[in-house]
Amino acid sequence: MKFLLTIVIFFSFLNATTHYPNIFSSQGDNLYKSSTKIMGFKQIPSLSTEVTAYIDNIEKTKKLGYKADTSDEKQDKVAYLKALRSLQKTHDKVLNHSIIELHNSIKVDNYQKFLSLVDSGIYYYQNKPILKEKIFTYYKKNKHKKNNTTLNRLIKEEENSKIIFASTSYADAETPLIQEQTPKKEIILLSSPNCIYCKKAKSVLSSTGKYYKEYNIKDPKGKELFKKYNGTGVPIIIAGKQVLRGFSKDAILKAIQ
Repeated sequence: MKFLLTIVIFFSFLNATTHYPNIFSSQGDNLYKSSTKIMGFKQIPSLSTEVTAYIDNIEKTKKLGYKADTSDEKQDKVAYLKALRSLQKTHDKVLNHSIIELHNSIKVDNYQKFLSLVDSGIYYYQNKPILKEKIFTYYKKNKHKKNNTTLNRLIKEEENSKIIFASTSYADAETPLIQEQTPKKEIILLSSPNCIYCKKAKSVLSSTGKYYKEYNIKDPKGKELFKKYNGTGVPIIIAGKQVLRGFSKDAILKAIQ
């Protein structure tokens, strides 16, 4: 009796555990996991059809993936890979369309639609600094109409982060902290803990009194930026549209002017 009970519990656990196809998992898993997040866009009428198609394609693609997992036929694996690429295009199309809708909601001052889009897509928008800043600015002007818990939290985290970075960056500066609250260009330092030249770059940046953000390339955000800028070593300094690789005091000072 105990043995049968154990078997029932075991298979119940397997059924409750999300399982995705093993082949091409690095591409497939992210798409499958995103389905629950993108589902939120279904409440936006202009996105509903695209989202429905995307969710339907996910299930069809999974079936091809499960078949490719157990098949020795190359054509089954090729078919699944093609389906994944098609799914990725649909995924990107939904997200890009949502950004167009978000910009439009701000342009025509449709605050309710703006909040609906943000609630559904903030997991995606917050990884786009310029778009995130536009969202924050519009929300601050309109929050008296209706508060949004998620945006309140993110804005507070952003402000606290600026205070921490500013207090670090201005520790040795002679100019008052209030002078550089809003930098003219975003400055980012990508570094690693044991890098001597990273410490030198940080010292130069701190001495200028400029506000900058530092990311360790071993951390998720730093790793993402390191990959984005095709990093092969550190330090990397991004000053606006300029990307500096390696350490050069003169180059840094010139780039952040």
